[in-house]
Amino acid sequence: MMSYFAGSLVIILCLISCALSAAVTLPFKSPTSTIFKGDILQKRPSLLKPDGRPLGTAGVLLYTYSNGTPYILLSRESDGTDKGTYSEFGGNLDLKADGTPETFQDACIRECDEESARLYKLTAEELSKGKIYFETTPKGREIVLCLVETKRVYQSSDLRAAQKLLEDSHFKEKDALLWIKAADLLKGKGIDPESKTLITLRPFFRELLQKPEFRKLIEELSDYQKIAA
Repeated sequence: MMSYFAGSLVIILCLISCALSAAVTLPFKSPTSTIFKGDILQKRPSLLKPDGRPLGTAGVLLYTYSNGTPYILLSRESDGTDKGTYSEFGGNLDLKADGTPETFQDACIRECDEESARLYKLTAEELSKGKIYFETTPKGREIVLCLVETKRVYQSSDLRAAQKLLEDSHFKEKDALLWIKAADLLKGKGIDPESKTLITLRPFFRELLQKPEFRKLIEELSDYQKIAA
């Protein structure tokens, strides 16, 4: 009898252990989970490049609401092979001044600060309130993109004025800002205000928009609009 109860107890404990294990890993399957956000933003990529820099990409996609309609901020590349294309504020993770790899949070804050010419200096708290998209590519690169709401609406003229006060080339990687309706972005209907033609998205960002999980995060912005209405 005792061995029967002992065996049953072992089985029950195993089931509880499995349940707890599932509960711990579950948040990592949900991009909007609070546990997921806190963990991933403080994380460093698992792999390093040959030169010691982390194998990871981090970005920030800012959004705001106007009369209940969600608008997303895109920025235009000013140089390089992707010149003239639009995307989020973002780039590769780097090493900090002390030689240690950046966390995704470090990189999100830095990239947004640099590419917006310091118009958007985000805090860790602002990032923590955002929606997070996380992906690991087949080659092991880890990607984090944070959707963050802002009340500050800057235009291209503000970007250029800010860039004139900054000498470092890192602050001049973008040459225009474009606020686009979330629904139009998903449909590929953005219009470049200068050329009056459809905007071209940066390849990396265009690929992200094909990911169901990423599209869902943007669609949720419009869902909030319906609830608020």
